[in-house]
Amino acid sequence: MSWRFITKVVTAPVEGVYKTERAIDHPHHTYVNGRDAIGEFYLSDLPGNAEVGVSHGTYIHELHRGRGIGQQQHADRLAEATKLGYLALVCTVNSSNLAEKHILSKNGWKSVWTFKNKDDELVELFVRQEA
Repeated sequence: MSWRFITKVVTAPVEGVYKTERAIDHPHHTYVNGRDAIGEFYLSDLPGNAEVGVSHGTYIHELHRGRGIGQQQHADRLAEATKLGYLALVCTVNSSNLAEKHILSKNGWKSVWTFKNKDDELVELFVRQEA
């Protein structure tokens, strides 16, 4: 495995919140407020198909929800996916996560399958073409 570390800090358009980007084989994006990590997301190639990205590890800390960080995070995720050359993205979301499902639905993602995961939770598979 080849390790590459890239760390840069950019200002996100949410007051006091900054985004750091670090790549270790795949991009890892963390949103910070001062020294505290308040959110993150990852993008990886779908195994066997480098044109399809898997968006995973998307999270906004409870205390920082409802401030527009999720919407900015989604825009950053799409920009990064485009930069990486993905033609489509896939992700899974717990069916109870109404905020994430709302962000995805209003930004062109389609729920294509609902199933129970190994923890017996209802999960939806979302797909977005032309990342």
